[in-house]
Amino acid sequence: MTKATATYRSLLLKAPLNFNIIAIFIAIFLMLAGGLIWYNYRTNSELALEAADSLLRNVSEKVLERTENFIQNPITLVRLTSGLPGVTTRPRDTGHPTVRYFLDALDSYNQLYGLFIGYGNGDFFQTVNFTDVDPVTRERLLVPENARYGVRLILKGDDGKRVQTWRFLDANRKVVKSLPPTEATYDPRGRPWYKSALGNISTSMTDAYIFSSLMAPGITVSHKIHVQPDAVMAVDITLSRLSSFLQSQKVGMSGRVLIYNHRDELIAYPDVDKTVMKAVKGTKVVLRPVKIPELKLPEITEAIRRFDGQADGRLVYSVNGEDHIASVSTLQNTVGSTKRVAIVVPVDDFIGPIAAHRMRSLLFSLIPLLLSIPIIAWVSEWIARPIREIVDETKKIRNFDFDNSRDVVSRVTEVHELSSSVATMRNAIETFAHYVPKALVEQLIQSGNQQQLGGERRQLSIMFTDVAKFTDMSERMSPEELMLKTTRYFQALGEIVLDNQGSIDKFIGDAIMAFWNAPLDDPNHVANACRTMLLCKVRSAELNADWAAEGQPIMRTRFGLHTGETVVGNIGSADRMDYTALGASVNLAARLEGLNKEYGTELLVSEPVYHLEKNACLFRPIDVARVKGISTPVKVYELCAALEGPEKIRASAEQRTLCRRWAPIYQDFSQGNWRAARDALQQFIADYPDDSVAAKHLDHCNRKLAESGPTDIEPLSAVARD
Repeated sequence: MTKATATYRSLLLKAPLNFNIIAIFIAIFLMLAGGLIWYNYRTNSELALEAADSLLRNVSEKVLERTENFIQNPITLVRLTSGLPGVTTRPRDTGHPTVRYFLDALDSYNQLYGLFIGYGNGDFFQTVNFTDVDPVTRERLLVPENARYGVRLILKGDDGKRVQTWRFLDANRKVVKSLPPTEATYDPRGRPWYKSALGNISTSMTDAYIFSSLMAPGITVSHKIHVQPDAVMAVDITLSRLSSFLQSQKVGMSGRVLIYNHRDELIAYPDVDKTVMKAVKGTKVVLRPVKIPELKLPEITEAIRRFDGQADGRLVYSVNGEDHIASVSTLQNTVGSTKRVAIVVPVDDFIGPIAAHRMRSLLFSLIPLLLSIPIIAWVSEWIARPIREIVDETKKIRNFDFDNSRDVVSRVTEVHELSSSVATMRNAIETFAHYVPKALVEQLIQSGNQQQLGGERRQLSIMFTDVAKFTDMSERMSPEELMLKTTRYFQALGEIVLDNQGSIDKFIGDAIMAFWNAPLDDPNHVANACRTMLLCKVRSAELNADWAAEGQPIMRTRFGLHTGETVVGNIGSADRMDYTALGASVNLAARLEGLNKEYGTELLVSEPVYHLEKNACLFRPIDVARVKGISTPVKVYELCAALEGPEKIRASAEQRTLCRRWAPIYQDFSQGNWRAARDALQQFIADYPDDSVAAKHLDHCNRKLAESGPTDIEPLSAVARD
């Protein structure tokens, strides 16, 4: 889980109550509104798809009917015309007896481009309608602007050559232009329509191909003239007219209708220009029908692929994430290869308006939601405010802040009862804190550990304090005065201990026992303990100055500090327990405090404290002492000042000089160089006459030099502590 995810989950799990109320309301509203909107959308979508299916069926039937009529009428025309008596007459230079009939047929069937007859000797008679022929093609065929019809004759002369002539007629069927005879290159006997009709007793229809004169796609319907077996009657149908019809069939906003054959070649398409494409055949560039995949429309290609070899029908499918509906039907009553009509429409054309309506419904449903949010916010705040105030009260209780507490009022029964319970708990803890050290209880609550009998090994820094000549002072003061003075003293020093992450274990008469690194972890417990001792010394001096000014006895405090492994925890019984520290480290800290009396010092620490803080504080070595309860001698140091920190505890130049001069003196003293040590001490005392440690050491040197026997190095406190 990433940090961002964890933070997001934490925010969700710990969101305010009023936020949760608003979020739940919005969620329920959106689920209900969304469910209704979605249900309506699904229902309307199904109805729309049913309507689409019906529309496709109707369009398909309409296209099939129109296309079948489009093709069937010319088929019927060819069949009937091939039986007319005049059709068997071969054409002459002056024309053909059926020319008027053929022109009438062109006027009656606007899908026809031409009617013609091909003969076995290569003769050819054709009438064409130029009404819809584009200007470029008319120019290429040399058709005059006012010409509507064309009559072409190809006759075989006596010399065996085939000659072609063109006559162009206007709308009144008067000749407007005749082209001079040219050698004919067109031979009907080589065309597909002629060959298929000769080999078929019924009507034939070609697949789409390119007309030689128009250079445009079309199909030809042909029928053999039975009374003249080598003659074939035929009509040309241009697919541009069929494509124009398909273009007029609107299915949805962007639906497409097309006709194709069994080779997946386009027969008709709304864009007629896409029905043919250029191809290279030998050395020539020719036109050929376009195949379905060449349209590069994947929705059409997929529809044709799915229906390949399948029966007619409708289906819904998806292409590139967009749904489409397709319908394919086979053209009936046609001759030649199988031809099918396909309709492809995006589903959104039918359900798009419904989806838009769904979005509008969702937007309109958001209006009452937005209007109701302020009301819900007010209600949620009305509910959450007293609960939030109760939470604030519990936080104050956790932090032992009872000064600004107040009762929370709420009209909600459960919240009111909760507020009363919290108030009762606050009063109970506040009263209990008068009997148990407040800081200890506070730290135990913040640690989150469940309290039970037993302890754990921890590296603690333990400090003991004691007031010099407290017994004499207490004898000269009334109990009430002594209580007030002692309370003021403990309050001042206790605050310093707590401000520096210390725990006050207990007050023992005039003494304080405190430790660091329990119950809460404190990686800087030794440094905090040293700072506490120095600040307490300064604060004690300030109190003494005030008391001296008031004519009261002073309280000179001695401190002892040691750091080491200690067992700390709860001792006592299940009904009453005390959180304290036990072990040799505690005993040594207490003994260090007592050694101050021997050396005339105030702040004594053990060697482990010195090694851990020698780069942060100013020390001077005092002695190697033997103390009760400790089997090995203990090296003792005096804590003089801090090297950094508040100015009132920072080492002065005089203190630095004193410690620097003391270092070589103590080295001679510790090595038993009594004479050198004595001489140096005498000079030192001359400069620092009030230094009790130097005086103690000088007495020891003189005593050693006065002894007649061997003089082993002996701690100053040895005699006193044995």
